[in-house]
Amino acid sequence: MTVRAGEFLLLNACMDAVALLLALRWCGQRQLRAVRVCAGAALGAAYALAAYLPGMGWARGFAPSLAVCAAMLGMAAKWRSPAQFLRAVLLFYGAVFLAGGTAYALAQALGGAPPVWAAGALGAWAVGNVLLRARRRDHSISRTRLLVGLGEQSAQVEGLVDSGNLLAEPISGLPVVVAPAAALAALLPQGLDPADLATLPPGFRLVRMVSPAGSALLMCFRPTALALWRQNRWAPIQAMVALSAHSPPEGALALVPGALVNL
Repeated sequence: MTVRAGEFLLLNACMDAVALLLALRWCGQRQLRAVRVCAGAALGAAYALAAYLPGMGWARGFAPSLAVCAAMLGMAAKWRSPAQFLRAVLLFYGAVFLAGGTAYALAQALGGAPPVWAAGALGAWAVGNVLLRARRRDHSISRTRLLVGLGEQSAQVEGLVDSGNLLAEPISGLPVVVAPAAALAALLPQGLDPADLATLPPGFRLVRMVSPAGSALLMCFRPTALALWRQNRWAPIQAMVALSAHSPPEGALALVPGALVNL
């Protein structure tokens, strides 16, 4: 009986560690401490064993399970906000289903020996990492970072790759990145108001942007430096930057033409 209890604890700790690591990685946690993750997994394994002791049937309910899940995640990492923590709780349950389902399928196919369950946990870890890489790849395609320089000043702004942005500046023929003026305020001349064309500074031009909401004239300029963050380095690009008086719904994001990213 002691051996079986030990195996039960070890397997549950292993599965909980995999589920915690997957949830933490899916949440974007990068600085993981093995001691904290192991402590959370140990708590989960102890709870799983205690829930099946005589008279402890109440512990198998949803509320106790949720409380232990929150405690495990609280032990495993530090959280920036309640929203991130709530997301981690949901992802943890998803990781538990992934790890448990993978292990159960292997156990049904190959037998229920402990090594099979351990192999299932490792398989779930591999599947979770594949999903994470796919998510990062999609994220890296849709989002980017932009470095804009004007004179001796420079600023970075997050960018959203917009395949529908076909805007080109008519004189130079260059593609146009549409950026919120507020994100580049440190670069712009004093007194410039993108909503008031009378404040157009010398050297700036106007470009007409047409969208489903209508058309508008935007101030634009050719930056002295412009680069996209790709493959862990800044890659110089040639484009004009137009100023929008309003930020898009996603926040202070520049709309980057898809053609610039695919160069």
